[in-house]
Amino acid sequence: MLEFTLIDHDSQVTEFQKYLSKNGITRLAYDFECESNLHVYGQKICLIQIFDGTRFFIIDPFKISRNRLAELLEDKKILKLFFAADSDLSFAYVQYKIRVKSVFDLQIMVDLLEFEKKGLDGVLMRVLGVEHKNKSRYQRFNWTVRPVREDALQYALTDVEHLLRLHDELMKTITAEGLTTELLHAVIRRRNEFDGKTVPAAFKSYEYKSLSDKMKKRFENIYSVRDGFARKLNCPPDCVLTKKQMAAVAREHGAIAHLDFSGRVPERYRPMIRDELKTIR
Repeated sequence: MLEFTLIDHDSQVTEFQKYLSKNGITRLAYDFECESNLHVYGQKICLIQIFDGTRFFIIDPFKISRNRLAELLEDKKILKLFFAADSDLSFAYVQYKIRVKSVFDLQIMVDLLEFEKKGLDGVLMRVLGVEHKNKSRYQRFNWTVRPVREDALQYALTDVEHLLRLHDELMKTITAEGLTTELLHAVIRRRNEFDGKTVPAAFKSYEYKSLSDKMKKRFENIYSVRDGFARKLNCPPDCVLTKKQMAAVAREHGAIAHLDFSGRVPERYRPMIRDELKTIR
């Protein structure tokens, strides 16, 4: 059982910052547990897990102000080690307009070393001989529910438990193979990649890309209708309309009459959705 300190009040963020300063801690392992339109509407950071090499911390962002989170995540003095950071950085920007500073993504080293298995589980096993257990059990876990189950909290902590040691071992390998210059170049290139722009997954889908330009415009308008109702109902947008359904309506107006709705959409909302879709030409 991993012991941790729960931070769920702004004053505790201040205490955490004082702890880091007092102990001269300038490097932390970070990971986020997020919700992305799986159980409720929207993209949300639900937990922030931190390990300093000795102590574990879990921040409940639902109970921390945006400004205090920004102080932590934008602090350039603290190096933040992530693994596969792109999604987490995107969530911080989409939800809070926070650009996380001083990030080092360990996946950069894994890519440079050309490991066959590039996921965290495979890398931990190869480099440290550590097996990351029960991952599939929590892949669809609802992190928005409070209180978070103790077993889920323990799982979440394992995502940061080995990152500091993993970084050190990967760096040894990089140095031994004479790849330090290449690593520096890769880090510099990566720093310029995240520009705050995000593209909804629906617009990356086969359903959208297979449409004509005119149909794509209709799809985009249908997407806006779907998003509005999903926000109102606080449910995943796919429960309102799937990408396949949106593409069908974008191709043929008559498809509106044949739409089947998820049980998450109350009966009284269904004619409202159809009526709004009928206004799209």
